[in-house]
Amino acid sequence: MHALTGSHGFVNILITEEQAQNPEFKKWGKQFYLGFLPYEKVPSYHCDNCDKYHAHSPKIEVHITDLIEDRPNTNVAYRCTECNEIVKVERIESPKGIDKKYITFDESGDWRPPTTEEIEAEMKKAEESAKKGEGCGLASSGYSSHLKRALHWAGKISYDIPQERVERLETTYRSSYLKIFEKELPGLVEAIKDKSWGFSKRVDEHSGISSFEGSFLSEMLPPLYEALPLIDLPEDTELKQDILWILLRHTDMYSKSVEELNKEKRKIEKSIIREKRKLADMIHLKKLYVRKSGLKPEEISESE
Repeated sequence: MHALTGSHGFVNILITEEQAQNPEFKKWGKQFYLGFLPYEKVPSYHCDNCDKYHAHSPKIEVHITDLIEDRPNTNVAYRCTECNEIVKVERIESPKGIDKKYITFDESGDWRPPTTEEIEAEMKKAEESAKKGEGCGLASSGYSSHLKRALHWAGKISYDIPQERVERLETTYRSSYLKIFEKELPGLVEAIKDKSWGFSKRVDEHSGISSFEGSFLSEMLPPLYEALPLIDLPEDTELKQDILWILLRHTDMYSKSVEELNKEKRKIEKSIIREKRKLADMIHLKKLYVRKSGLKPEEISESE
């Protein structure tokens, strides 16, 4: 019997001598090198939350998420049957061969077919998220991950999700997001003004990034510009002036950036003209020498 220690206790496992002598298992003590262990191979455990030794198997739950290095990310959770605390979580190499009764979540839908209840639960999460307007912008909604999962699962079992229901999510989210944005607009404008030093495209020689990026204005401004044409302008005159100030500063930043780039362009163009003149002089000198020496350029190897 071997013990695998977790964050809230340990589980006892029964493995063969060959498995016990696996070099990687001996070195790291990870179940990853043993594969999945069913109930009969996990006869007992200790739960720190209960502070009790249990002479029977814990609940075993397999959770399969996105791919890692072209393999499903498969985690096995050992859960206390008394207090429901997760005693230990172990990642294993593959879900191949695992009985479906152990799989509590399969994002791919390949190892355990999703149920209609699970699909509807994801759609409900999407609808609740859309109603709350959760997201980082109109094109970056919080509900999209739930919708994507629901549609993927629905495709696995040919479950119909009406298109109008999907489209309603976008309408709901857009409306809710913009209402929240209007309320949060004063705070966003103030936060942008506090980072006024960031309106510069000049790159810091040490960090390798511009002030615009380092101040996070590059992330704060797009949601503002995206929403401005779609919301009612605030009645607060000072707030309206602050928004105009931001637009002016940002415009000025790009104006200066274009001016500096044009200066660099003129410098480069002058350098090109100088180099072209030098090239022409060298070509002329080479032709004169070839004529005078009687040699041919192709007769001279690079190594010489």
